[in-house]
Amino acid sequence: MSDFRLLAEWFPGFAVRKVAEGTPMRRHLLIGIILIILISLCGYPAIAQNVKGPKMVLKERVFDFKEVKEGEVIEHTFLVLNQGEEILEIKKVEPG
Repeated sequence: MSDFRLLAEWFPGFAVRKVAEGTPMRRHLLIGIILIILISLCGYPAIAQNVKGPKMVLKERVFDFKEVKEGEVIEHTFLVLNQGEEILEIKKVEPG
C-alpha cells in the first residue's frame, strides 16, 4: 500500500488520491509541503517561550473574607512576585 493511500485512509476529507496518482514530481511536492507544515508547527511553541519582560506571579488570586459586618474595616495582603527579567510596574488596582 502506498503512503498516499494510507494518508487518504487516515484523512478521508483530504484529496490525496488524485495527487498521488500523478507524476513522481507531484508526490515529492506533496511530501515537501507536508514536511514544511509539520516542521513549522513543531517550532512554534519554542518561539512563544522566549518572551522577555516582567512576569507577575500571585501566590493567591482570590481571598474570601467570609461574613463581614457593615462598617467593619478589613485588610488582606496579596503577595506579588516579579519572576520576569524587567521591572514590574503596577499602575492600577481595582477591588472586585
